[in-house]
Amino acid sequence: MSMLESFAILTAGALMGLLHAFDADHVMAVSTLSQSKRKVATMIKFAAQWGCGHGLILLGLAIGLTVFNLHLPAAITQMAELMVGGVLIVLGLGLIWQINKGNLHLKRHQHGQRFHRHWVTQQSRLEKQIQTSRHDHKPILVGGLHGMAGSAPALALIPVAMQGQVVGAIIYMLMFSLGCLLGMTVFGLGFGQLNRMLYKYSQKAHQWFSQALGLCAATLGLVWILQ
Repeated sequence: MSMLESFAILTAGALMGLLHAFDADHVMAVSTLSQSKRKVATMIKFAAQWGCGHGLILLGLAIGLTVFNLHLPAAITQMAELMVGGVLIVLGLGLIWQINKGNLHLKRHQHGQRFHRHWVTQQSRLEKQIQTSRHDHKPILVGGLHGMAGSAPALALIPVAMQGQVVGAIIYMLMFSLGCLLGMTVFGLGFGQLNRMLYKYSQKAHQWFSQALGLCAATLGLVWILQ
């Protein structure tokens, strides 16, 4: 295989990973995970963490397949698929519960002589106190779960793309994972900006959007399991 062919295959792998990031279950999971955070930087961080978890699982599976000739049992991938649906339901219902049970409410706040109201959560009250000691690993774990559930189609491309070249196969999966990481990070940026604009425009509309997002995530999770 010539260098030009290898470059074309690796570029195609990165582009496929970029598109893979925007699968409905990926987007919905990251959206519901980061929705309550509101800060654009935090949403980007969550999206990148999801991409890292997803990529690390795929890289590990690619190494196991190409170097050690190991195969992930179909029962495990099927279980991961079911868990993806369950996670979407939990995340969606959790977001709705947080809004409807009073955790999200209006708070009167003062800056000098100016008074205004904004939506706050119980988590946001404690965030400054625990932000240095708390590390949320949910995005990485959910990303890893998605990577395991969707591993079969991605890994199936390795033998076809790299024709038995072990190093090339691993690099291919690395490019795929980097493309997926980039795509999800871009999504996190766009979703964060959308949230910020919506929140500034109407806090009530932002609350309705969050409820609709939670409902969509739970519905998608249910459909995912039934299929």
